[in-house]
Amino acid sequence: MSESRETEKETSLIIQEIENQLERLLAKKKDEIHDELAARIREEEEAARLRMVGVQKDVDQERESLREFQAMVVEAESERQTALDGIQVGFSRALDFQSQIEGLVRRSVEEIGKIRELQQKVESLRLRTSERATFLKNDLKERFGIVAATGRGGELRQEAAPDLDIELEKLKKIRTLLASATESRLGPENPPASEREDAWQARIPEIQELIQSVKPAEDLMPEEPLPEPGAEDPAATLERLRRIELVSGSGEISYYQLGDRAVLDAGKLLDALDRAVEIARKLTGKLLGTESPKDRFFIKQELVNGQEGLRNLVLRAANLCEKGSLGIPSGIVDVIDARVLRGLFELLSTGNWANADDLDAFAREAEALREAFQDRTVSFDRYVLSVLDDLGGPRSVERPGLP
Repeated sequence: MSESRETEKETSLIIQEIENQLERLLAKKKDEIHDELAARIREEEEAARLRMVGVQKDVDQERESLREFQAMVVEAESERQTALDGIQVGFSRALDFQSQIEGLVRRSVEEIGKIRELQQKVESLRLRTSERATFLKNDLKERFGIVAATGRGGELRQEAAPDLDIELEKLKKIRTLLASATESRLGPENPPASEREDAWQARIPEIQELIQSVKPAEDLMPEEPLPEPGAEDPAATLERLRRIELVSGSGEISYYQLGDRAVLDAGKLLDALDRAVEIARKLTGKLLGTESPKDRFFIKQELVNGQEGLRNLVLRAANLCEKGSLGIPSGIVDVIDARVLRGLFELLSTGNWANADDLDAFAREAEALREAFQDRTVSFDRYVLSVLDDLGGPRSVERPGLP
């Protein structure tokens, strides 16, 4: 029995020792875990602190950019107001000049009327004098047999009077232009005084309009017809038929016109696409190379303005082609037409060139059009002849010029 108890006691001691070791191991593990957790917490706190410092720095930079932008807006608004004041002053002067012109035209008409009356009086006096001279001549011959010499110098010379009808017609055209300008300013009916505050935004007739309105009909040369085959190089002939329509703030549309037929110069339009894409790529490179918020803002604004200008240009070309005012050269009608132009317009309307993907998508489309166009015009002489044939073929527009 004693040995059994001794064995049991030893076993109990061994188990107790193992349990003590396990307790110490557990406590050690807890301490290690606690220390590791504390270290990790310190690291996370430090990382959080650094992130907060970075965020604070970014916010401060944005705050500074906003202050600079606000100052820029204030300065721009001041300049804008100054420009508007200048416009209003200039418009007031223009209206004053217009009133002076109207007064001078009215006085000119009155003076021409007086001149006409004086001419009639001079003519009446000349007739009376001529009649009296004839009577005296006949009387002398009948009564005394005296034949009075009648040389060319003996008769009253009839002065060559100015053609007043032409002058009156010129004045009438000027007055018509001035009246139309006044109607465009005031509208069909006189608006209330509150609406006249914006009257300075009205359209004033240009000097060229006044000049053209009074230009004699004989000065307007008829459009020169196409020369006979072989009389001139076809490319030179086509170049003489080139016309330009300016799209305000967006470039120009080049086309060829002969009489009431007009054909789009698709090559020039593709050149405008290429130039716009090239400029946008350069601006994108600058955008990636700068970190200044202010510079990035202005670069993005340039990108937006360039995209908007090209959008307006393509829209104008598409509208002219859709209405039939501009025809598409028959040699490239399967490459570029009104539908393709409308597609380019949609790309320019939905994309954002500040986004490289949108710019690349448009550039790929423009490049594909350029390659297809070059394939169709590889024989330039043949292309020129086809355009001349289009201008000499069936009607391509409903009326002369571009509506």
